[in-house]
Amino acid sequence: MFFADPEKLSDLWHVAHVWIVNQFRVQFIHFLLRDKAALMAEPLFSQILPTVVADFLLCASMMLLLPVMADAQCRAFTKNKCLPLLDGYVQNENYNSAVLVPGDEAELLLTFYAGKEYRVVVNAHPVLGDVEFEVVDTNDQQIYSNKNAENKTIFDFKMSNTQQLIVKVRVPKQEAAIQPEGCVTVLVGFKDAK
Repeated sequence: MFFADPEKLSDLWHVAHVWIVNQFRVQFIHFLLRDKAALMAEPLFSQILPTVVADFLLCASMMLLLPVMADAQCRAFTKNKCLPLLDGYVQNENYNSAVLVPGDEAELLLTFYAGKEYRVVVNAHPVLGDVEFEVVDTNDQQIYSNKNAENKTIFDFKMSNTQQLIVKVRVPKQEAAIQPEGCVTVLVGFKDAK
């Protein structure tokens, strides 16, 4: 099914966004380029009211529908591309996912308990490029960064004492005229330390 593939859903999301913006441009240009005689013959209100109402209804319906599509996009991406990376670990049952664009940064405060082995997975939709993440303590001391790591999406570690750590995610900036948006997921898995 078309909507089961997160990459195709992301493309659909992008196409819908571009289509809405272009519809506003087309309506505005159409209004400006109309025959002057027609503009003078009809009151201005009756000329633009149908267009404004139609655009408002389209925008309102898309604003209600697009967040649902974004959540569905991220859930499908997480299920298909991220959960398999927790192989051998028990997911902590938290769903931490967001739609981000180039240049965005996000932080997530998590509690890790002593005597457990953990796997942190930070995975992003390929349109966003190589997303960087780091794990820091509450004093902002870096514990891990994927910047020079061989595996850019997984960080495995063992906790000797219980503490809170912050996962910081950065989406690299892009110079494209149309900025892509994609899902970024942070999952945590654990198992008893050996």
